[in-house]
This record gives sequence, C-alpha cells and structure tokens, in this order.
Amino acid sequence: MEERHRQLLLKQRIYLLKNIGSVYMIVQQLYASEIITQEQLDDILCESTPSAQRAALLDMLPTRGRDAYAAFCAALKEEGYEFIVNALHDAEAAMDTIPKERTDVSQEVNALSAFNQMTLRRRITEQELSMITLDFPGNKLWLIGSLMEFSKGRLEQIMVSSPGNPQLQLQIIFFEWKQKLGQKATIEAFVRLMHAAQVDEDVYVPRLRPPESASDPTDLSLHSSERSEQWV
Repeated sequence: MEERHRQLLLKQRIYLLKNIGSVYMIVQQLYASEIITQEQLDDILCESTPSAQRAALLDMLPTRGRDAYAAFCAALKEEGYEFIVNALHDAEAAMDTIPKERTDVSQEVNALSAFNQMTLRRRITEQELSMITLDFPGNKLWLIGSLMEFSKGRLEQIMVSSPGNPQLQLQIIFFEWKQKLGQKATIEAFVRLMHAAQVDEDVYVPRLRPPESASDPTDLSLHSSERSEQWV
C-alpha cells in the first residue's frame, strides 16, 4: 500500500469506524481478491464485537500490499458504501492540493484573518448558514457531514428526507451542527471546518456578517459588558 493511502486510512480511521457497519461481506470480497488470507479473514471475524472487527480490518489493510487500498474501496462500493469512498477520495484530493503542513497552517491562518476577533468568537447564525448553502458545492456534502461528526445513518436519513435537494440537505446538516455545539458553534469553528473541507473562501466569507449587524443578540458569544469594555 502506498504511504499516502496508509496516512489517509489513519487520518480517516474514526470516520471509517463510525460509518462502516458489518465487515463480513467486505472481508469476503478481500479474501476473494486474494488481498487477505483465510486465516486473516477468520482472525477478523473472530473478534467479539462489530467495532473490534472493523478495527482489526483497518489494522490489517496497510500490511496487505499495493492493491489493498483499491480492493478495499471496491469492496466498500459493492456493499453500498459509495459515500465513504467519495469521502476518502475528497480527503485524498485535499492531501494533493496542500502538500505541506506549513502551507496548510498558513492557509488556515489566512482564512481566519478575514475576520476580527469579535466576529470569530460569536456564534454563527442560522441566517448566515442558510445563505452559505446557496453557493455551496454539492460534492462536499458527505465530507462536511463526516467532518461535523454525523453518523452514516443520520446522513442517509437527511438524504432520504430531502431527495435531490442538496441545498436543503446541507441546511439541515448545518443547523443540527449548530444546535449540537451550542455556544461552541462559533464563526471560528465553522471557518476551520470549511478550511478542512477545502471549501473556497468566496463561498462563505462574504456571507458572514460582522457582529455589529447581527440581528439576533443571542448569537453573540460576548456579553454586552465585555463588548463595552473592548470599546473603552
């Protein structure tokens, strides 16, 4: 397996553990493709819980040769996990576009520098989230959902409830993320997620209002007394 795919599986390990269900047919396909042996198949399936089986499979894959990653993706597709394969492809593409950690950090700093500290610290509003969905790339939906720690089951429910309407699907994801994080759903937290998903800044930066124009005072993370002190 290529080093880039080893790193990709490591970085996406939690996402894979959360979103893959039974590995029974996946390991059967890997065995049929001669990626794993009968003994290795038995070792994986002998684990006492489904989560332990998933972990054992992910531990074993990097040791199974150069074709292991491609075979794993093919098995995922065959078993109805195309959304996981798409998320892996998006994550791999992000690795290509930002080859160095220093560049990644620098670009994140640039994204955050578009806002003052007061703006970064306040909660993002539902109006802002709704506006951002207007120009949001639909092919990022599954990746955003995974970065916001939605389970496969919940994402599928959202897709089914609003078929063919990625804007509404994304709005539901954004609103639920905001509700789940509560006071931590700040502009800064949102910008960091957008950066991690490699979303163009033009999609979201112009939609985020400065705190002075926010119509809902409950969405400001600073209390009025704190704001007053900053203006003294």
